[in-house]
Amino acid sequence: MLKIFRKTTMFQCLILLLIIAILSGYTTNTLNRASEYMVEEEQEVLVEQEVLVEQVIEEPVTTSYWKSLGEFSLTAYCPCEKCCGKWANGITSTGTTAKAGRTIAVDPKVIPYGSQVKIGDTIYVAEDCGGAIKGNEIDVYHDNHQEAWDFGRQKKEVYILITE
Repeated sequence: MLKIFRKTTMFQCLILLLIIAILSGYTTNTLNRASEYMVEEEQEVLVEQEVLVEQVIEEPVTTSYWKSLGEFSLTAYCPCEKCCGKWANGITSTGTTAKAGRTIAVDPKVIPYGSQVKIGDTIYVAEDCGGAIKGNEIDVYHDNHQEAWDFGRQKKEVYILITE
């Protein structure tokens, strides 16, 4: 750098010094602005993290478990007129379309409509009721009369899904 100053005139040296000063100031200002931006960005991230923590804390923690309701008497029905009489259209008392492997008829005083009920390895939904279904009785929906007839009458342990 000194060699440059020796070969140039005083005017050229002043210009060089001025350029160096300007460049140094520009770089310093740019760095200052960049660091201010980074600090602002970090503060925004911290605020976002605090909001996320608040959201997680506010969400209720729920637990679910199967509770035994005891032994029930199980029968079966299908959408035919023999099983359902004048309601033989496959529409349940809750307005859903009955489906084998899902729909059961219950006494809503014992098992509320919409409850998930586990019988053996199958989980059913309490969607229907019947005139003969009282207390600890459940009617399991089947697609046709022969399947319902083959099911017969059974006694099984019944569990209801409890969510707290």
